[in-house]
Amino acid sequence: MTRIALNNFKPTASLIILMSFLGAFSLCCADQVITVSGKTFTLIDSDKLTSKRAVKRAKTNADSAIAAVAASARKAEDDGKALKTKLDSYTESVEAYRKKLAANTDEIKAYMDEVNRHNEDVAQYTQQLTEHNKRVEAFNALKPENRDEATVEALSAEVGKLSNWVAKLSNEKNALDAKTNDFLKQSIEFRHQGKPLFEEAKPLGADVKTNLAAMAEAYQQLQSCYNYVQQINALLKKYHVNPAPQDDARIDDYAKSLDRMKALRTLVESNAIILNLQF
Repeated sequence: MTRIALNNFKPTASLIILMSFLGAFSLCCADQVITVSGKTFTLIDSDKLTSKRAVKRAKTNADSAIAAVAASARKAEDDGKALKTKLDSYTESVEAYRKKLAANTDEIKAYMDEVNRHNEDVAQYTQQLTEHNKRVEAFNALKPENRDEATVEALSAEVGKLSNWVAKLSNEKNALDAKTNDFLKQSIEFRHQGKPLFEEAKPLGADVKTNLAAMAEAYQQLQSCYNYVQQINALLKKYHVNPAPQDDARIDDYAKSLDRMKALRTLVESNAIILNLQF
């Protein structure tokens, strides 16, 4: 028995041409396989449909496929609408939280302006107190006979002014300390209010990812079935078989469904940007 060494096999030019032709034929005449809700539908390539009977069978199969796909698309669309509603509500919560943060930031800025003015006032008070103390020391260094009543009265007046001033500064400091405590409490409250928003972002983002994938698949399948049904209807007309009026209505509904789903996907994607929280 003669054995053929496979490594010595060399295809002839004719065989190469035939293999190329078969490869091209398999690509141009490929059937479409649609799997939806656990069911698989095979859409026979229209080039293979060479009889009226075959076209009618393909039409029946295509109608079943597109009905199943349309049901799946409606579910994905309904889920997308519900998700958009959740995203809208979430966006409102985030925007309300951001407004509170912005208002709080403005309050803190005003508070810091008060602190700066207070510190400037304290610096001026400290400077005048230092100058007053120097004048008191210089007056006390004088011999008793050289101390005049006018200087005593002037120094006494300065003491009164400085005492009133320091009392004012003390009241301001107490008020600022109270505000400081308030802001610390607000900071804790803001962290508590923001925590649920951050925690909700992750599962909501996962829902968005799942829904967008579902809508993308449903859209692609519905588009494929829609195009295929259009091809089959065109073939039926060649055999003088016109689609029923309700068939045209269904095709129109599928086209509208494609448009709605495309718009909804865009809305969900744009609304999902809020999930990249940056407060």
